[in-house]
Amino acid sequence: MISNNDFQKRAIVGVLVFGVAFLLVALVSQFRDGKGMLALLRGNYSTEETQDSSALNTAVGLDETEVPILLQEDEETAKVYEKVAPSVVSITTEDMQGGSRNRVVEQGSGVIVTERGHVVTNYHVVTGDKVGKLKYLVELLDGTLFEADLVGIDPVLDLALLKIRSEDTFQAVPFGDSDEVKVGHKVFAFGNPFRLGVSFSEGNVAARDRFLSEIQHDLFQITASLNPGQSGGPLVNVKGELIGINSSIYTKDKEFPGFQGIAFSIHSNEVKNSVTAILQKKLPVRGYIGITLGTINDYNRRILKYDKKVGALIYDVAPDSPAEAAGLKRQDIVTHFNGKSIVAGRHLIALLKRNANNKVSLTLWSEGKEKKVSVELGEAGRITSEEPMQSSDEKLAKLFTKIGITPGELSSRERSRGLYGVRVDGVSESSLAAEALIQKGDYIYLMNGMRFSRVHGFVTMLRRSVLNGETELRIFRASSKSVFTVRFPKLEIE
Repeated sequence: MISNNDFQKRAIVGVLVFGVAFLLVALVSQFRDGKGMLALLRGNYSTEETQDSSALNTAVGLDETEVPILLQEDEETAKVYEKVAPSVVSITTEDMQGGSRNRVVEQGSGVIVTERGHVVTNYHVVTGDKVGKLKYLVELLDGTLFEADLVGIDPVLDLALLKIRSEDTFQAVPFGDSDEVKVGHKVFAFGNPFRLGVSFSEGNVAARDRFLSEIQHDLFQITASLNPGQSGGPLVNVKGELIGINSSIYTKDKEFPGFQGIAFSIHSNEVKNSVTAILQKKLPVRGYIGITLGTINDYNRRILKYDKKVGALIYDVAPDSPAEAAGLKRQDIVTHFNGKSIVAGRHLIALLKRNANNKVSLTLWSEGKEKKVSVELGEAGRITSEEPMQSSDEKLAKLFTKIGITPGELSSRERSRGLYGVRVDGVSESSLAAEALIQKGDYIYLMNGMRFSRVHGFVTMLRRSVLNGETELRIFRASSKSVFTVRFPKLEIE
């Protein structure tokens, strides 16, 4: 009978014998393959057949002569990036009332447009939620950080102009002619989101005349990828010329807004005119007539007995507008402006914008016949340098108490979903708004046929409107995805 001690000794001996045998087999294998003990000690031992790493280099790609155009395109695309990237900046807007640490209220991108360091960006990038005194930080491609001053704003186009606090000379992007851009043209979108560095994407112009906000009837719709934080960055053509400022993206995802193939840019000619006016210390002013334009198609040509392919169809006329005063009606077609033939709706809008406070002649196709009318144009969303009126304005306070609406700025996330105007953050009891069944969370996007993008514009327009006549508001209710109209009477405030 084997004792426990003998059994344990035999087991230990067996394990040792097995181990020695295993090592001998491994050594034989290693020497046979030419590796030896040193390879084993270094941990290079493998029971599998050794693979030759040189096999990784045996595959070959296409010869350069087979893809010369693609290779040339790659080089040219890289040149566009190298030319534009140094002019693309990251912009951080901080609230200086945050104590020892300023609170970041908005971040976005911008582009340097003068050698002196003037930077164009979106208005909503530099305003944040308008709390306290704001500080602007501009970061260049190489990581250099500057403070900047706000030179001027154009909320109508959602534009702002900053000036870097430095006497250095900066690399600027030249302006291109956005009127020359066609659907299908290749474009490059730049941004510098959240100080992560310059981003770069390629796409095409999908449409020239998208209507998104304010009086922007002619935004570029592009397929180049844009995401939150890239607002205010440049859109350039293949020559590296600025043809647009990236403004917004459209997404249905409320929680995680991101690019879904639809992005919008403001035409560079509009940007250039706005920047020029700001630098000359003038107010960006655009003509206003008070019409909404629709598309002329085969159906309405037949109904309206109109056989031409050009012109601009009036879809709606705003109350108390220059258009209404001149007798323009829904379903009239504007065929000429000061004797110039109108090609399409965006053509007419461009001419109207340039003729604020001027008397113009329009030729119409109305009720089956041609007629001429004279119209005295007004101003669309005249911009002032004033801050939004505060409750210390007693007359304004009384006015809004009677109306009962507390307006709020839209967040970047709401704007990225394609919303515009102002959000209703509160409705007072026993007010005109309550009687009209306006609810908290509604969006007011149109007043007397005119659009606005910020609380300041809404307050200014509403005050002027209700003190002079009836006011019509168009409201979007997100909960039911419905649109309705509310009318306020003329108010008398002592």
